[in-house]
Amino acid sequence: MNNFFKECKAFVSTMLAYRETLTSDKKPSKYWIDFTENFKYVYELSSDELLRIRYHTYHLTSDSYLTYYFANNGFKKLMVDGYRFFIETGKLHSMDEGIRGIGVETEYGRISHDLLRYLGVICDVKEAGLLKHDNPCSVLEIGGGYGGLARAHIVQNPKISYIICDLEETLFFSAVYLSIQLGVEKVHLIDSKLKNDSLEDGHVYIIPQSRIEILRDLNASYAVSQQSLQEMTKSQVKIYLDWLPKHANYLYSCNINDHGSLANEKQLVSDLQDLLMRRFSQPTWIGRTPAKHNRFGDNYLHRAVYQCRGV
Repeated sequence: MNNFFKECKAFVSTMLAYRETLTSDKKPSKYWIDFTENFKYVYELSSDELLRIRYHTYHLTSDSYLTYYFANNGFKKLMVDGYRFFIETGKLHSMDEGIRGIGVETEYGRISHDLLRYLGVICDVKEAGLLKHDNPCSVLEIGGGYGGLARAHIVQNPKISYIICDLEETLFFSAVYLSIQLGVEKVHLIDSKLKNDSLEDGHVYIIPQSRIEILRDLNASYAVSQQSLQEMTKSQVKIYLDWLPKHANYLYSCNINDHGSLANEKQLVSDLQDLLMRRFSQPTWIGRTPAKHNRFGDNYLHRAVYQCRGV
């Protein structure tokens, strides 16, 4: 495991050096430049500490272990209610954070806010008809964070081949986390052309966003953006919107429309939903906003599926 962690660090370093040679449309927004400055220390952590990577992923998702350390019974009940809601609504396989994860201790295992967010996405893509248990398919995640949604997909369907295309700095988190959860042999750091016939069930392929051209021969059953497009520059978003019609059948989006006054200051895209509508037309599926007592994770946000292929 220690050797793989070193390989991840070297991979990120090489890809960052490559990104510096490129034009500005492959560079992150000021929003993400600010955050990457604050988590550089993670690359220097010992192997033992990296096994606890979830205690450091708050830099990516704001889900902190401190929330659960001070959790009262009311909060614990809220987390359990959310877990039951998603598992029962989506008829999902049970899963929890595991002993190295963060969250409240429950009869269902350790449950976190992030886990509820990802279970909510799984419920959505199942309802939209994109995900079926034991149906082989390939999924591309745009901005994979620390890999939590990738793991949730593979737990629900072990026959999925999962591709993460993300900011170079954050690839370290997803590679480390998923190697711990799935095994080193199932996590691949990719910097050369990737085709569907080289994908394996239950494996994850991690690709820097600066090298998206290596996916020119890839076809995905669907793509997922779970609060990632909203944090990019407009030029970065355009790269994905141009790529998707050639390589993915559908896009599932769970994103806010913009960050208001912060958007201009941090170089973030505005009017995202309008961009998606103009590129892909009307959604083929729109997520319902649940009643207040069933609002867990991100299921209160705008969620939609767009047909990409052929537009």
